[in-house]
Amino acid sequence: MGKRRIRKKKTERTKEPDREKGKEKDAERRGENEKDKVKGLEGTNIDALLQRLPSCVSCDLIDQLTVEFCYLNSKANRKKLVRALFNVPRTSLELLPYYSRMVATLSTCMKDISSMLLQLLEEEFNFLINKKDQMNIETKIRNIRFIGELCKFKIASAGLVFSCLKV
Repeated sequence: MGKRRIRKKKTERTKEPDREKGKEKDAERRGENEKDKVKGLEGTNIDALLQRLPSCVSCDLIDQLTVEFCYLNSKANRKKLVRALFNVPRTSLELLPYYSRMVATLSTCMKDISSMLLQLLEEEFNFLINKKDQMNIETKIRNIRFIGELCKFKIASAGLVFSCLKV
């Protein structure tokens, strides 16, 4: 009988670490699921935020949207934001001062937003100048107005604006 008790105790001891390992695996799975849910929520939040962007036609609204974006800050989200700012409709010139305000506010802590946007605007400007046709006059106006608004907030250098005017 003494040997049987020892065997039972040994099997109980070996079962307990297996249970603990199973619990750890379950906890890891739950953590991964929660991370996936958070990533999914961030994706929908940034999409919703970008959809609200064209409706921000006051300083208060754009400032509120800027603060909300700070909570969703990631490199991928910054790229999405720059793409959305760059793709402003060519007939919506009234949005450019507000978008420039947003870029100026965010550039104090996220330098890559202003540099990415300026690079895209310069590339588009050079493309439009080399094209030489008058079909894209609204796009040209939008482009140079955006660069001018960024200069007003000291994001774009004055030299860039003067070189654009010279061309």
